Amino acid sequence: MKVRNPDNYLRPEMNASVAFVADERAQGQAAAPAQPVMVVPASAIRDNAVFVLLGGRAVQRPVKTGPSSAQGTRVESGLIGGEDLIVNPPAGLKDGDRVRKKGS
Repeated sequence: MKVRNPDNYLRPEMNASVAFVADERAQGQAAAPAQPVMVVPASAIRDNAVFVLLGGRAVQRPVKTGPSSAQGTRVESGLIGGEDLIVNPPAGLKDGDRVRKKGS
């Protein structure tokens, strides 16, 4: 990123606050913000839901999935990112069951 027309007060490694403004579409509507792409292993999805680890318990989250690829299945909604995903949930796992993080 480059600052246009810097003044004499601007120095290297100074902190700055920035705001990004989206371009408007031709119809005058604001452009939709870019959504992060989340891809999870297909083994993590069961009955249109995944399990995440939260407070030592398995929490079932419904998800809307998109296309699959060699990397996994795209999750359109239901996750925010950064959750601890249970990649291979056992068949008998239920919402609220106690679980432990592998290696803990």
